[in-house]
Amino acid sequence: MVLPALEIIQEAAICAGEGFVFYGDTLTESGTYSVTFTSPGGCDSTIVLELHVLPVSQSTISATICAGESYPFGGQLLTAPGMYTVTLQNASGCDSTIILTLTVISINNAVALQGTTLTAAAGNATYQWLNCDGNQPITGANGQSFTPTVTGSYAVQITQNGCSVTSECTTVEVVGTRAPVLDLAWSIQPNPAVAVTRIEFGADTDKQLSVECYDVSGRLEFRTEISMGTTAVSLDLNALPAGVYLVRLTDGVQVSAMKRLVKMH
Repeated sequence: MVLPALEIIQEAAICAGEGFVFYGDTLTESGTYSVTFTSPGGCDSTIVLELHVLPVSQSTISATICAGESYPFGGQLLTAPGMYTVTLQNASGCDSTIILTLTVISINNAVALQGTTLTAAAGNATYQWLNCDGNQPITGANGQSFTPTVTGSYAVQITQNGCSVTSECTTVEVVGTRAPVLDLAWSIQPNPAVAVTRIEFGADTDKQLSVECYDVSGRLEFRTEISMGTTAVSLDLNALPAGVYLVRLTDGVQVSAMKRLVKMH
């Protein structure tokens, strides 16, 4: 009686970098492997292995955020620059490694004050200077340096590489070339005002004066003359847009301190 030889075929899969132990050998490459045994009856028994080595994957990505923002990656919210790695499973069940290079754009928001001129430390950027009293943008103030014409607090919004940051407010004291009017008590009533407000004096004026109203960038909006012996004068605000204004008195030689006027809708 002739007994047939026996052949057994097996299949297996591993991920790249792993090993498959096959009758004493550790296999790491795809291929066909076999081992033959001889039974006590003298017949061969062959085991054939079809081994598949599946690839692992690795990809590299990059991202950029602005300082103060975060980037979601691997279940985390990243805020610091650097390289980060996360390992997932690909469609074959093997490792898929993603390497992230994260860049965080920081802008120097320092501002230097020299005399009455403010200068942003950041160069090669776009600038918008702001009046901190209401955080209103100042028309035409778009340079790296800004010299206000009236006393106040000012900041700058800096845009660079797609990111924006606003500086701290800096107080600038603008000293006029004329001395303030002495012993002149006056107030603005009502304030805030909608259409009309009044300049009220503590006593009759003893000289002819002018009322000057400026916007926050220092531009003169209007001037109204005040006759000697006046105790109050009305100011028509209808032509002014809503906002913050600065009012002062002058006799043509001397000026008073500025007072703040709020025009409402």
